[in-house]
Amino acid sequence: SSFAGRCTAATEGGSVKRTLVRRQVLKLVAGMALSPWPLPAASAQADRVQQTVAALLAATEEGSILQIDLEDFRDALNLCGRSPVSFTVTDHDADKVLDACRSALALMPRDKVRAAVVVCSGNGKSFQLSHCAEVFRVVQHAMDESACFVFGVVIDPTLVDAMSVAWLAGAPDG
Repeated sequence: SSFAGRCTAATEGGSVKRTLVRRQVLKLVAGMALSPWPLPAASAQADRVQQTVAALLAATEEGSILQIDLEDFRDALNLCGRSPVSFTVTDHDADKVLDACRSALALMPRDKVRAAVVVCSGNGKSFQLSHCAEVFRVVQHAMDESACFVFGVVIDPTLVDAMSVAWLAGAPDG
């Protein structure tokens, strides 16, 4: 077989595997009873959870600045259990985003988090990698050192001069 033929077969095989793992991720998310954190008004709950899941999945796509491996994402979701909490904040001021993250994490019991998936996204002058690094440090500091921590960074052209952070955290059931 030719080199080009082997490359095509490998690419197609990787694509099939990626599709299967993505389906597993979506099935896991569909089986979760996600709760936004801190708890918002009931009417906004479903929308915020969907935004969080969409933001997290965006970081598994090719072209992410810091791409999350889909299998790592799936494994972290498994560790989050069936009732993880989700959090999303977007603002034009990165300091306000960081403060909102700190406030939300301060309310979460450290020993109740065994896994977290965190994604920073943004576009423009308010979105700097140093801000993302600070978000990751804040989340990591709020978690037990044995917890599984997966993070990603994405350019989001729909955000104009803003930064957004989405995270999902939890512990296995039982």
